[in-house]
Amino acid sequence: MYLSIQSNNITLNSLAKENIKKRARRVFSRVEDKIDKVLINVKDVNGPKGGPDKLCKVIIESTVSSTIVVTNRKQNLAAAVDLALTKACFNLTQKMKRRKGKKVKSMPDSTLEV
Repeated sequence: MYLSIQSNNITLNSLAKENIKKRARRVFSRVEDKIDKVLINVKDVNGPKGGPDKLCKVIIESTVSSTIVVTNRKQNLAAAVDLALTKACFNLTQKMKRRKGKKVKSMPDSTLEV
């Protein structure tokens, strides 16, 4: 799984980037083999004004579904990243379940007759 972190209007030190990478790897650990690429983009929308202005956008390119894009906006950067990663993983697992369900449902019952 390729993992990339980009930041706009926010300076991320190496420790912050490493923490985001660890969190992403932990969240996607169960579905890591289904993911080609994860792009995480964080930015400060309002600048120094304050308010819920930290935006995290997670883009997942997967082998089992179309591209998944999730955005989340919070006052705290860590909370924005955490919730966006969690939502993205949930979204991917739901798409995987639907895809698996469709394969089973597409098989006609008549083929099971002896």
